[in-house]
Amino acid sequence: YYFFQSSLQILQEVSKDPRLEHIRSSYEALHNAFLNSVENEKKLLMKSQDDENRITLLALENERLIRLLELSNEREQRNKAVSYTHLRAHETPEHLVCRLLLEKKK
Repeated sequence: YYFFQSSLQILQEVSKDPRLEHIRSSYEALHNAFLNSVENEKKLLMKSQDDENRITLLALENERLIRLLELSNEREQRNKAVSYTHLRAHETPEHLVCRLLLEKKK
């Protein structure tokens, strides 16, 4: 802001003397270039913030999808078919009695 105000003051002072016209026109071009630079910097900062927000949202979405994939894999592992021998290895005495009774009915 200070630079902007001092630039305007310099332009006003230089404009008073016609002999300094070439300096005024050069300084005015420099001043306009500075103003354009400030505006472009503001736009760049806004774009940078937008990009940062997008990156954050994409990272969150990525984490969510990874968690869904992990849950899907966990469900798949739980629902995997096991062999009859494997089931028999974990058979409790109560299960054994029920199985034998069922086999006896056949």
